[in-house]
Amino acid sequence: IEPPGATFTNANGVNPRGEISGVFVDSTGKRHGWLLRDGIFTNVDVPGAVATGGSELNARGDLVGGYADVDGRQRGYLLHDGEFTTIDFPGALSTTPLGINPQGDVVGLFLDPDGRPHGFLLRSGAFESIDVPGAALTEEAGSINAQGDIVGAFRDVAGKTHGIEMLQAVAAVIRLDEGANGSRAAFEDRVRNLERL
Repeated sequence: IEPPGATFTNANGVNPRGEISGVFVDSTGKRHGWLLRDGIFTNVDVPGAVATGGSELNARGDLVGGYADVDGRQRGYLLHDGEFTTIDFPGALSTTPLGINPQGDVVGLFLDPDGRPHGFLLRSGAFESIDVPGAALTEEAGSINAQGDIVGAFRDVAGKTHGIEMLQAVAAVIRLDEGANGSRAAFEDRVRNLERL
């Protein structure tokens, strides 16, 4: 999968219709988002942005991602029916949407004014910060399914990263330790299963 003229390509999302989204870098070094729909590549560039990336798209074809504005600030966007909407967590230094479900709920990460990462949920126009109790920091809310279940990652006080699964806002920790029941592969399988729901 490679958009025309790309020197670097990454595919980040696929929906049930087989539409694929991602990011590519052109020969001038500029970063663009892209959509592959019905065999046709479409560049995704937020108007006025110096760089754009595509994260994930839902079954309706809505796409979320991040972009850098002219001041170099990382901001988020939603592309719905050809129109861009900016996604900025209130008071954040930067906002990066990473996932969207069929209902249009968006999850991702933001950096607070001190530069610390947090997960977020954007539902019906209202933002909610996602922070795992007792964690040194919550790294991200990475994906959300149709039931509203969210997966992501947090770092403990020892500096180890763990996976999280929040079922309808009830946090259950899936540790990414070595071993058959807690391996990264097992966690990623659980994420894929949640995304299929």
